[in-house]
Amino acid sequence: MLEKLADHTAISAVDIVYGFFLSGAHLFVGLYVAIDGAEMGVGEGRALVSGALIGLGGGLLANTLHGIGRETTDQPRLKRFRAARAAGPIDRISLASFEAEVRAEVDIARYQRVVAGVQSIGLAVGGAGIIAIAAGVADFTDDGRLVAGVLGGTYLVLGTWQAIAMLTGESFYERTQREYEQASAAAPPTTLRVAPSVGPSAFGLSLSATF
Repeated sequence: MLEKLADHTAISAVDIVYGFFLSGAHLFVGLYVAIDGAEMGVGEGRALVSGALIGLGGGLLANTLHGIGRETTDQPRLKRFRAARAAGPIDRISLASFEAEVRAEVDIARYQRVVAGVQSIGLAVGGAGIIAIAAGVADFTDDGRLVAGVLGGTYLVLGTWQAIAMLTGESFYERTQREYEQASAAAPPTTLRVAPSVGPSAFGLSLSATF
């Protein structure tokens, strides 16, 4: 199980696509407003909108790129486990310690998954609200409707998709832990049998083990 966790990247392929798409939408709209948003005016509002969107998009892009190569807590844990195994047989207390660390990671991953799902619901609702405002406000300019349509549509689609995925699925940690527990439960238990052995001139005990 530790080897499987250590091979896992900091963020999944789905999260990478999600991060690139969301950051790209912010950067596109921000640059569009800054370069070609003349209908929005040339004052503080245009600068504020473009600056906020470019800054948010850049932050999302940097976080996604960093997550691709970021080392997780699983790689150092696997190194410690291999070092302990190389030093000699691992006792049950040490093994239980490693399992407890993974169990904590599973609980954190479950909590983060639920939080992300709830946040994604808010993102989807916000996107629908942006689209409704753009459609309902009569004096919106064409540029304003384009900005609202791109951002609102992006928020609605990605928020809905992420909410469903987060709240109905399971994280990589949860799935790996579940498979580990299923494999452990399916493994035959170790039994030790002790039987007396009586001979013509000796008495002893015979041992037999089943793994």
